[in-house]
Formats: sequence, C-alpha cells, structure tokens
Amino acid sequence: MKCKSCSSEIDISYALSKSPFCWHECVKCKIGNHIRFIKGQIELIEIIGAPGPDWKIIQSEKDDSVSIFTDPGYFHVWYKKNHYEIEPRK
Repeated sequence: MKCKSCSSEIDISYALSKSPFCWHECVKCKIGNHIRFIKGQIELIEIIGAPGPDWKIIQSEKDDSVSIFTDPGYFHVWYKKNHYEIEPRK
C-alpha cells in the first residue's frame, strides 16, 4: 500500500496503532490516507461527497490475515495476528 500523494510505502501496522479512525498521515509528505479494512482485504480510499459516506477505491490489496469485528465502542481489526481497537468518531 502506497501513499496516494507521494507513493511512499504505508506501514499498515503503524497506521493501525497510531492513526485515529484509520486516517493515516504519511510520514514523508504529511498527507492523509484513509485506509479501509474488510475481511481479507485492505483498501486505500478517498471519501467523495460531503460528508460521505461514499468513497472510491484508490488501491486494494488482498491480505488473508485481515479480519474485522465491530461492536458499539470500537472497530476491531486483526492484522498479521495482532489485534487493534479503533475508536469511532464522536
């Protein structure tokens, strides 16, 4: 997965652990990248319309290690056997 602006590699584990709401700021160019996780897949998306909820897929990668679960308080992502809890926007 590469930054939509400068094409530098996005470290998915870092993005999951440090980025609020799956919104990763590129460490090189400081541009935001919205990462979407679905079972078995990671997508770099761009929100279209204001305030959404539509988007277009910029990049997509299959990854069998990705699993997700949503509960009322968190979005849970399992990636490469690690579990991440992402708080929803308020």
